[in-house]
Amino acid sequence: MSKLPRSSVWIPLAVGLLFLVFGITTGNVVASLIGITILSVIITLLLRTDGILRKESIIDQWSTLVKNAQGKANGVFQTTNANIDASKAPHVYVSRQRLTSESTGELRPFLVVSNNQNINLKGFQMLLSCRDYGTNLVVDWYVTYTPSLWQAVVAMLISRSDLGTQYLRPTGPEGVYNQRSPIHAQSS
Repeated sequence: MSKLPRSSVWIPLAVGLLFLVFGITTGNVVASLIGITILSVIITLLLRTDGILRKESIIDQWSTLVKNAQGKANGVFQTTNANIDASKAPHVYVSRQRLTSESTGELRPFLVVSNNQNINLKGFQMLLSCRDYGTNLVVDWYVTYTPSLWQAVVAMLISRSDLGTQYLRPTGPEGVYNQRSPIHAQSS
């Protein structure tokens, strides 16, 4: 994944456009192909799922230390998965994945819960992690959001990297979140 800042792509994007325009106006096929190649690479870096404009953001998080619960992580995962299955919530998908934290670089197990059928929940995931910490168990819970392709394109055009997540900022001192999804809010 590229760690380039979003602003660093504007110069190569402009160079690619210049090559393309120069190639088209002069009939130079090589210049046109160079322009198309540069533009393709830059657009891919910007818009791929883990790209510069479509980075996953942590919307909310919670963590606790459960005393004397060492070795019970698998039980927490199984019980959580069973409770989600028992709820019979439509189109809710649960999977176990090993993910890496950007801050620590540590690979650890997560229970990933998503619903890609509901337009209001697309892009959101709930992540649950449990791991031993001495004789205790650390339980972490995250809600993440990845902007859709169209939101990334609009964000690039209007220079807004928080497009889609601005509807999830705390609305009061209690930390109550506005539950409208960005897609729903944009269409109303």
